[in-house]
Amino acid sequence: MDFYRFINSKDIREYHKEINYQYNAAEAAWLVYQCKDANVEEKHAAWQWIIDNMEDWEIAERGNYRTYSSIKTVLRKYMELEDRGVSEFFKNDDNAVYSYSSLYRDESTTEWCKDDCLYSDFETCWNDKEEDEDIVRYQIRKRYLDDSKEIDIEFDLNKKPYIHSLYRNACWDMTEEETDLVCYSFMGLWFDFPTPFRKGDIIWNPDHPSCEHMCSGPFVNNGICLEGIESEKVIDNIRTYGDESDMTAGGYFVYKDGQIYMECTHNYMDMEFYPKKPEGAIRTLIPISNYLKGQISLDLCVRAYHQIMMETMADDAKVVDYLDEGLVLAGLKEEKAVKIWLDDERKAPYDFYHCHSVNEAKSKIRECERYGIEITKISCDHDLGDYANDGGDGIKLIDWLAERETFYPIVIHTMNPVGRDNMQREINRYWPSADGQKNGDERQ
Repeated sequence: MDFYRFINSKDIREYHKEINYQYNAAEAAWLVYQCKDANVEEKHAAWQWIIDNMEDWEIAERGNYRTYSSIKTVLRKYMELEDRGVSEFFKNDDNAVYSYSSLYRDESTTEWCKDDCLYSDFETCWNDKEEDEDIVRYQIRKRYLDDSKEIDIEFDLNKKPYIHSLYRNACWDMTEEETDLVCYSFMGLWFDFPTPFRKGDIIWNPDHPSCEHMCSGPFVNNGICLEGIESEKVIDNIRTYGDESDMTAGGYFVYKDGQIYMECTHNYMDMEFYPKKPEGAIRTLIPISNYLKGQISLDLCVRAYHQIMMETMADDAKVVDYLDEGLVLAGLKEEKAVKIWLDDERKAPYDFYHCHSVNEAKSKIRECERYGIEITKISCDHDLGDYANDGGDGIKLIDWLAERETFYPIVIHTMNPVGRDNMQREINRYWPSADGQKNGDERQ
């Protein structure tokens, strides 16, 4: 049986394969239980394989777990209760209603969204559910009227159900032992599995990708499970009494504004290496990561953190709701290259600087030369209308450029055929080029 398949984390899965980790019956049973994408039939088949093929394992009494002399006995009873739960869930009852929630997942968040509608039967609820490309799972709840009994079952997109929750006051009578088994049998267990993560690695839970929530998004690992705990007494207590909630990964988390806090989160078996290079404010994780790995000093770590935070605050204060031309004129953006459009009426293309007169174009050219801004193209009209009073028609700009021997690339967009021929003739005469710059003769 391939129990690696039931590990949620691809990185831990590959690591266990690499080291050929062998599970005992209790470890294998728990891995199957916590798998997020296995349906109830797949889980029951794996548990039955454990019963038929693996050496039995005694479960000692823990804080939230009874003493069971046989993990196989636990699995048999648990599967029986799940089968009863599924049967109760699909049974038609006049005093029960159904509702659904949808699990949305994209690059920034994973979130359950509850629908407020109630349905008299499962089929109507299922057929009326919202469908969206970002929905990865559904949870259908059966709730009895005038009672607190309820059953939740999750479904993947192929309608394969698996039990999500069998509550203490579920829809059938259970003994106290059965109730404990349903509520605490797997959640009451604790395991110390090996992982590939080392101190200083940047890891995350892909199901909680956004830094907007507590203990979510990427974080710098400072210890998996028992790692980093110095007190032997605490370690012994976790080994003896710990449960699933103690299977944690601790480290330095980051809010979306770059502020760092130290916390822990579970389940460490869901963690993976963060697959991206941290950007923006999340870059604060980088110096902390490398400090914990011993690659930089504490002094450099602190100074890097301070600089990243200052850059983050500066970026947040940037003016962004103006065109690039306005930002350049306001001194908020550096202009490294410019294209000049000389025309009295026609609007300049998006990436051109618009000059209406020859003198305005000369002024812009001098400004670019003064500040070292490259002029990559000048597109000229000939007839400038009333703006000809401010330096003449467009050919005067070509005269001026030729006189000063600043042969910037020029194209002509005038509709005046005589003016076009005169301007092109001067370009062909003075502009140094192997082909006479005849490619400057462009109609737009």
